[in-house]
Amino acid sequence: NPTPGIQPIPTPELRDDLQLFYELLCALALGDAAAIRQVTRRMERVNLTAGVTSPIALRPIAQAAVALSRGDPALALALLDSLPPTGVQAPSLLQHSHAYQRFLRGEALASLGRHEEALGWFRSFQVIFGFDLPYRGPALYREAESLEALGRREEARGVYQRFLGLYA
Repeated sequence: NPTPGIQPIPTPELRDDLQLFYELLCALALGDAAAIRQVTRRMERVNLTAGVTSPIALRPIAQAAVALSRGDPALALALLDSLPPTGVQAPSLLQHSHAYQRFLRGEALASLGRHEEALGWFRSFQVIFGFDLPYRGPALYREAESLEALGRREEARGVYQRFLGLYA
């Protein structure tokens, strides 16, 4: 049994799967379509240890990220909905806050015009855990955009100011 509060070292198989997953995230961030295709093909060729039945469902998360990047937020949301509930998804990874999945869900909902629902997901980054930190700024910005889309301009202005305050 892992010691409470200590993140266990991933198995070699999980490390390999995570490497592919992070390569895909980098390719998505760069907008490198060729690299996205290449990593996606590599992911399809291997039997990801971290599939739907293991602690971290990398395959549907990766597929959701690709779907969102291709302008298909409905597919991205369906893939995210296929994930096990967050509380049981990674019981041995105590610090894993599912930040990327939460942000993707907010993005998919906002892209579908479901801004009220998206707000909850973007606001889930108000209390910062280690894995949440990279999403704090983008979540504030997307929260403000959703508030604007809902016609709540004064509230959006305050959130934009908090966003800018992160970089002051």
